[in-house]
Amino acid sequence: MAKGVRVVGVVLLAALVVFGLLVGYARWQLAKQSPDGIWEYDLGGLSGGVHVGGDTVLVVETLGDDGWVALDLEDGSRLAGESDISVVSASLAVNGWFAVQSGDPTHPGLKVYDDAGQQVWASAADDQSTFRVISMADDGAVIGGCVDQACQLQKIGPNGDVIWERPTATGESAWGATWATASPSERIGHQVRTPSVPAVVVDDRVRVLDENGKVTEPSGDVAHTVVADTMVVSATVEDDECRFRAWRADGEVWNSATPCPGAPDAPSLGLTMGDRMFVRVGGDTGALSVDLHDGRTTPVRTARPHAFDPESLTAVAMSDQVIVEQERSAFTGWSAETGKKIWEYDGPGPTAGLIDSRKKTRYPGVAVSGDKVSILSTQKPWWKPFALGAEVSGSTTRILDARTGEQIAFYRSPYLYSWASVDDGLLLLSDRTLRLLRD
Repeated sequence: MAKGVRVVGVVLLAALVVFGLLVGYARWQLAKQSPDGIWEYDLGGLSGGVHVGGDTVLVVETLGDDGWVALDLEDGSRLAGESDISVVSASLAVNGWFAVQSGDPTHPGLKVYDDAGQQVWASAADDQSTFRVISMADDGAVIGGCVDQACQLQKIGPNGDVIWERPTATGESAWGATWATASPSERIGHQVRTPSVPAVVVDDRVRVLDENGKVTEPSGDVAHTVVADTMVVSATVEDDECRFRAWRADGEVWNSATPCPGAPDAPSLGLTMGDRMFVRVGGDTGALSVDLHDGRTTPVRTARPHAFDPESLTAVAMSDQVIVEQERSAFTGWSAETGKKIWEYDGPGPTAGLIDSRKKTRYPGVAVSGDKVSILSTQKPWWKPFALGAEVSGSTTRILDARTGEQIAFYRSPYLYSWASVDDGLLLLSDRTLRLLRD
């Protein structure tokens, strides 16, 4: 009898030891899979897109009334922000300047800030559609606007001084030319990345303004010309050849040409990521990647940055370094420079992304920013019961190196997220907290 009691005791002790080990393992996994940032900033209810320009981080609520906030990239300190307002538009320049136009009657108008978060200019009109930022650079911001049907252009210096101003000419728009889309999160309504070169439309031709606000040559057809940060890029087609040209106020930067047999019209421009522009070409060509340094073109698999089919679990995401295709749990990386396959990755299942319970919206499971790839999945771990009351989310984020397809990080968080790649790390918005993480 005593022997049997001892056996039971040993078994119970062993079970307790095993259970304790499993609890410890679950806690270890949970701690290891929780994002641990260089700095953290509690955003409260704000959950919009994350944008980076210079040392400024701009988070803008694009689907609600939670406003916006600008942070210092180095330490996460708050530069400026407004809460409980809707945002009509937001602009962020590569030098860290930014502008926000509110849709709230109590916070009217367009406001321009420098990279330290100091307001340098604000519109006086209450009409929310009367002003628009055309460009922002180290020497100031060019702004177009109309008050009581009188339209003008003006350049605001770094200290808020007016460098020049003039009324718009006959046939000239006060709203500037079309910007090239430059961020994955811009797909949900806000075109944020603002060019440094000012360009306007005059009689359906895009022209660059010089330092005194005068229009310059050359020009491009408004339907096939976009402003891409420091230059204007246009496309034409002639004799089965697609031709691209880039210029600034001081003249042409480069021009290039590539065969595009059967193309019925000039290529469709608009998507610029880093040093590359992705264009859709009709006929037999498909899609091209254009190097913005010299205009060289490379055939690539697609120019659609966010194709997603939740039924077939297929998706496409891309940056200036890689184009990633998802087919259920299989991911393939293609070079944006050469168009060749560079890696394959067998991901978790399912990888259809998360469902927002409020809007019943399904989000794609793959995203790309710069040199990093993110894979979002709903995958509950086997060790969840041993976490003993701790919140264990089924939502996981895997971060891959865009150049090799190797996994470099793994996180677990309960909420939908936004993110952006930065030098030697990434910004991750999850659990209503924005974190700067290092590779």
